[in-house]
Amino acid sequence: MQMHCFDSAIDGEPREDAYRPHPHRHLKTIKMTGFYGLLGQVELALYLLRNATSLERMIIDPVVRNNWPIPPMGGAKQNIDRGTSIALNKLSRQEFRKVLDILY
Repeated sequence: MQMHCFDSAIDGEPREDAYRPHPHRHLKTIKMTGFYGLLGQVELALYLLRNATSLERMIIDPVVRNNWPIPPMGGAKQNIDRGTSIALNKLSRQEFRKVLDILY
């Protein structure tokens, strides 16, 4: 799933209880590209990590890997660095260690 967006909330702590638990039994692999560490992206990743009961692997990739328009490399580098930092800070937990890969 492509997560790239240009304008959204960055600051704030993800709400751990934002959504009721709802098991997703068929998701085995999730790849999130364009992960810039926006609050909604972090909350979605946490929700999926907790509720995808068959999840074998989730890959968080801050780089846009498709043909979507991207900002100039200076801006993209800043977004990529921020996405990596926030993913490592907010998602890198012992409970997700066996399935989560954060690319940087």
